[in-house]
Amino acid sequence: MQSWGLGRPGLGCNKRNLYIGVDSNAASHFRAHRRQFLLFQMASTMLSLASASASASSLSMHDTLKVMTKFVFFEQGKVKLGSNSLSTGFVKTKSFGRVSMSVAVNVSRFEENLMLQRGENKEYLPIEGLAAFNKATAELLFGADNPLLKEQRVETVQGNHKSIFNDVRVPWSEYRYYDPKTVGLDFEGMIADIKDAPEGSFILLHGCAHNPTGIDPTPDQWEKIADVIQEKNHIPFFDVAYQGFASGSLDTDAASVRLFAACGMELFVAQSYSKNLGLYAERIGAMNVVCSSADAAIVANVVGDPILFNEWKAEMEMMAGRIKNVRQKLFDSLSAKDKSGKDWSFILKQIGMFLFTGLNKAQSENMTNKWHVYLTKDGRISLAGLSLAKCEYLADAIIDSFHNMASTMLSLASASASASSLSMHDTLKVMTKFVFFEQGKVKLGSNSLSTGFAKTKSFGRVSMSVAVNVSRFEGITMAPPDPILGVSEAFRADTNDMKLNLGVGAYRTEELQPYVLDVVKKAENLMLQRGENKEYLPIEGLAAFNKATAELLFGADNPLLKEQRVATVQGLSGTGSLRLAAALIERYFPGAKVLISSPTWGNHKNIFNDARVPWSEYRYYDPKTVGLDFEGMIADIKDAPEGSFILLHGCAHNPTGIDPTPDQWEKIADVIQEKNHIPFFDVAYQGFASGSLDTDAASVRLFAARGMELFVAQSYSKNLGLYAERIGAMNVVCSSADAAVRVKSQLKRLARPMYSNPPIHGAKIVANVVGDPTLFNEWKAEMEMMAGRIKNVRQKLFDSLSAKDKSGKDWSFILKQIGMFSFTGLNKAQSENMTNKWHVYLTKDGRISLAGLSLAKCEYLADAIIDSFHNVS
Repeated sequence: MQSWGLGRPGLGCNKRNLYIGVDSNAASHFRAHRRQFLLFQMASTMLSLASASASASSLSMHDTLKVMTKFVFFEQGKVKLGSNSLSTGFVKTKSFGRVSMSVAVNVSRFEENLMLQRGENKEYLPIEGLAAFNKATAELLFGADNPLLKEQRVETVQGNHKSIFNDVRVPWSEYRYYDPKTVGLDFEGMIADIKDAPEGSFILLHGCAHNPTGIDPTPDQWEKIADVIQEKNHIPFFDVAYQGFASGSLDTDAASVRLFAACGMELFVAQSYSKNLGLYAERIGAMNVVCSSADAAIVANVVGDPILFNEWKAEMEMMAGRIKNVRQKLFDSLSAKDKSGKDWSFILKQIGMFLFTGLNKAQSENMTNKWHVYLTKDGRISLAGLSLAKCEYLADAIIDSFHNMASTMLSLASASASASSLSMHDTLKVMTKFVFFEQGKVKLGSNSLSTGFAKTKSFGRVSMSVAVNVSRFEGITMAPPDPILGVSEAFRADTNDMKLNLGVGAYRTEELQPYVLDVVKKAENLMLQRGENKEYLPIEGLAAFNKATAELLFGADNPLLKEQRVATVQGLSGTGSLRLAAALIERYFPGAKVLISSPTWGNHKNIFNDARVPWSEYRYYDPKTVGLDFEGMIADIKDAPEGSFILLHGCAHNPTGIDPTPDQWEKIADVIQEKNHIPFFDVAYQGFASGSLDTDAASVRLFAARGMELFVAQSYSKNLGLYAERIGAMNVVCSSADAAVRVKSQLKRLARPMYSNPPIHGAKIVANVVGDPTLFNEWKAEMEMMAGRIKNVRQKLFDSLSAKDKSGKDWSFILKQIGMFSFTGLNKAQSENMTNKWHVYLTKDGRISLAGLSLAKCEYLADAIIDSFHNVS
């Protein structure tokens, strides 16, 4: 039996020395706030690629972004997540007897409009996200009339500081920011550290409402920060998590970013809508890269509804105003109650939802243990979780803790990385190339090596002065289109009436229209009627979803579940779940190889490459028989090093549609068990292949019943049609409940810097459908209907090919395949003929999606296949 070995520390640490400065309260990992942490990881990945090998010839966009950086300084802030506490950044309503999430009214109304009236589908978004969102978010950030946008020099993609950069191995260091003596900004220290950083470092800045301190630079200080950053040829990297939520004005809170952009600086900006729209659990944000030329920018954008936009601004003013009132009331209470003469005015000088009280760890623990006030160990409290009525009680707690506990103020200068007795969230390690983050450090200045610009002094209305002469992004090449999603882009550009999109695996009706399952609509209606909130999910996801998905996979009565031997965490559909497992393999099974079928789904190799997990292929498809090369598969699994991970498709193999028989599955399990390998299932089509949830899970249940430890990634894109909701799960079957607990803790640890916590909407849909017997039975009926339509299309295509092809070729392999795909056996040149001559879009390996084909189009497709097969070599 394979040993998980999770009792030891993580392996594979970056060999570079990390320079850790003296400030920052460890908590920046968490930023429990709304930013889409994948966005930061995307940016961090760009940074890490400065050290990527030039021999990697055909790299993805993420891999080819070679940013010229040395360090990225970041200012930290530690946050501990807790319920009903002052440590988590949620906006609460005034009613604290029953604490309920304040969901913006126009958000609720828009959701109702979106879900019920428009009937919008769940189709896959482009990799870069929703175009309308990307346009709107860039305009909010930079201003709709900003020349940057008109010149198309901003690339926007829809997406815990130290943990994030650690996760992608980008080295980082700190710059001074917080001064415990003044409970204010250590501006001189900040400037000195930025000046001392190696030229070309990335400087991480908080755009407004610095977390955790709530201390922002003044406009004049921002100018000086910009001067130093520009003088040292650094690259500003803004984290904008509170735009409109700090001051109540979208423009005021974006002034720092706009100042830097107006000086012609290239910069990174990560955005989040967790706080200002209350979309904590929806995980929505964006990554913007400002380039010096339109050639370096890639994406374009769209606008929103003016009425809703104005209502949103009014609601943000209301929320920001409530927090300001609470801040004032707390200051008044402290000033009136504290007879020591202590100056509490620093409270009013801070901004945003957080207050950095200056309490040290012992004093903070007294706040919790004696006064039942929950806050982070560095003394940060969330004013968003405080009511006016509770201000006096909180003041009593602060005064008692400050004066009666060991009041040696925690000096951030002496805070060391050895303070690792923090919670799992706090200990999430940071390693990425170089990232110096800080709150607002930027220098708009004179003569740097690559830039020549004059800064503008106008902080209110910022305009472009002089363009950058040489872009930092000149070395970044254009990435090739995604081999699967790129097919849809080419299809949309084709104006031919006969065109067919058989590339992307998304179900269509007989009229070739996107299909939202009726059961999904009903579940969403239930969610709207209940008025459910948008609170952050735990790192592992929605408990009801995790229970439901494990029971669907293994069977509700499976002893594995009763014995609690399965570690299940919600993932970002199949891709995100696979990536999380790959990170676990890289960390705890160093050197282990993953064997992948040849061929396999196009993203498998990318996922393991990205996680730095070695892989090789085992034979699977036999082009001579257009069937399974079973002997080759068994031989390759036998030859693999003992303890390898064997990636298996649970059902409906993608791209071939060829599955082993039950007897063959038994023999595959024998060999894997004999060689002490670890089975790793990708289950993307449960219920969608045969029409039966149980039949399609038989392979996984066979391996689990043998007592094997295994990995299983799940997706609900196909069987519930939730393509764009990104809902799935990662399951690890362990030999004991104790091992499952440890594995789950590490999956959570790995997820935190990757995406923080998963989105809620798709998880609630699945939980509602599976948890309601009526909806569950309706779902099974709809799956049978969808699977049945694909089977009918498969039969019709076979009949058409057999009737039209006079060569005597045997097309029966089409009927032996299963699921939504058919592997036609066409080569690259033949597949290109299908597209260029017949306007049939498919992947270059000859895979077609029968889910995108109608019965009416089968004869046309048969003509295209016959022509391409016989007339193109």
